[in-house]
This record gives sequence, C-alpha cells and structure tokens, in this order.
Amino acid sequence: VPGRRYPVDILYTKAPEADYVDAAVVTSLQVHATQPPGDILVFLTGQEEIEAMEELLRQRTRGLGTKIGELIICPIYANLPSEMQARAGRMWGLLHWGMWPCNSL
Repeated sequence: VPGRRYPVDILYTKAPEADYVDAAVVTSLQVHATQPPGDILVFLTGQEEIEAMEELLRQRTRGLGTKIGELIICPIYANLPSEMQARAGRMWGLLHWGMWPCNSL
C-alpha cells in the first residue's frame, strides 16, 4: 500500500535546553497559537516525561479560554492502557485525514 506524504517542519533549539520538557511545552503552544490548524508531534524519552508534558499543557491552557483554538492532547506510550492507545489511534486517524479542525499533541 503506497504511503501518503505530508509536509513536515522539524524545529530544533539553537542551544541545549536545561528543561527540554518545558521548552517543548512552550514551543508547542507557540506553534499552536500562531500557525494554521495542523498536528504537532513531540518525541519524548518515556512515560514520565509524556505525562509531565500533558499536565503542563493542561495547566497552561486552562486559563486561556478562547484566546487559542482547541488543543487535543493525545499521549501514547507502551504502558498506556489499551483503550487509551486505541483512542489516541482514532484521534490520530481523524486528525491525519483532515477531519478534525484543530491542532493536536
């Protein structure tokens, strides 16, 4: 089955970050707030960092109300319960095929 190609922008910091999870949160929110709707994919090293980033994103967007568009957070890691992995897969499928008009992480 032939794959589909989508344009991808890869962003790097100019220098190492002392707290790269926080830097990923800040960058993700900047991209979400300033760019057209699309997907944001962040690679982290494990479950603890993924859960920390998810919580930071929820905390920082809680008070923004309608200042930014809807943010759908879809964490995925090996120990995530299978029903949550399936949800993330369904969300990715909807987002990937352009049926969900918002950014995701």
